[in-house]
Amino acid sequence: MKQFLKYQFVIGACLLGVVGLGGCASVSELRFIQRTFTIDAQKELVWNGAIHYFSDRKIPITKVDRDGWVIHARKTVRSSRINDKYADCPKGYVQRNRRTTTIISVTESSKSVIKVRIDLQFQGEYTASTIFGMNLGTKFYDCMSTGVGEREIFEEIFDYVSSPPSVLRVANVQDEQPTPITVRLRKFSSEDN
Repeated sequence: MKQFLKYQFVIGACLLGVVGLGGCASVSELRFIQRTFTIDAQKELVWNGAIHYFSDRKIPITKVDRDGWVIHARKTVRSSRINDKYADCPKGYVQRNRRTTTIISVTESSKSVIKVRIDLQFQGEYTASTIFGMNLGTKFYDCMSTGVGEREIFEEIFDYVSSPPSVLRVANVQDEQPTPITVRLRKFSSEDN
């Protein structure tokens, strides 16, 4: 009986250890992120929508490849890990800033069907310090996108493309009719001087 209880104890302890370790292990969440979207519009209008997104948000554009229809932009913002809906960053240390690199490419898949690819790359800036406050250094670590930012950017571009054209955005010269101007000619005489 003693031997049986000893055997049961060993099995129970091993089982508890395996279950306990399994509960502590974390597996990254598998997530599908949509990065490619399609719009039924003119390529130039979609391109202007992407440029408008960056200018409206005051995001500095770092590179524009007009021949390849690609825009690169980068912005660093003060951030917090709490409730960050755009990126999952590593835990630990103190996150000071988040650097976001945005790459938007516009390609034509068929007549008037445009593909927009939006790649967001996030990096969190972390500062390590001792318990006495001594700074041990700062590093940027890669974060995983949640897919929310890509969707929001596409919706902004789509809103731009689908909104009614304004005078500033689109000028259609063919639809304009010339306005008749009446000019009165008058003969000058020596009395007018």
